[in-house]
Amino acid sequence: MAAAQGAACGRISSSALHATHKPAQSALYLSWDPRHARRLSTGCPRLDACLGGGIDTHGMTEIAGAAGSGKTQLALQCMLQVQLPPSRGGLGGGAVFLHADSPSYMAPMKRLEELADAFAIKHASLGATSERLMSHVYVMQLNSSDALWAVLQDTQWLRTKQARRRGAPTRDGSAIGMDGCRTPSH
Repeated sequence: MAAAQGAACGRISSSALHATHKPAQSALYLSWDPRHARRLSTGCPRLDACLGGGIDTHGMTEIAGAAGSGKTQLALQCMLQVQLPPSRGGLGGGAVFLHADSPSYMAPMKRLEELADAFAIKHASLGATSERLMSHVYVMQLNSSDALWAVLQDTQWLRTKQARRRGAPTRDGSAIGMDGCRTPSH
């Protein structure tokens, strides 16, 4: 009787089963599936641990804090980290630095050059050079929120530039860093 009750209570129609059932996937398959495993390392193991393995690449991450707390520094670090292969915590891609403050982007670019020099030494075994790292970071000034929205909607231009530089098919690994994005007012 218990078996009959279980069958009656748990009966699922064939069409419902096909609509909701997905074939089982191995853990190995899922670990390689970018929808399940892609996180960008910040380059700081302690921060990565706090973030559950790095920055989630399936959305937007806002870095907030007081002036001088290291927000731009972290964004610049991630622009270099994204260029590492996935086995080293990167995404094997490039980055875009979007800024809204006219002259103020020069200080972050100078800092990015300094970081790229140190990063190239640290990752020389991967063929990293400061020039190569800097050539995979694109800088764009935005004068309005409309311009910001247009850039965020159309990243095909970035994938095209990356492919031309590499001479190879494009990859999905890209990071976009925005600085001073509160400034555009129209």
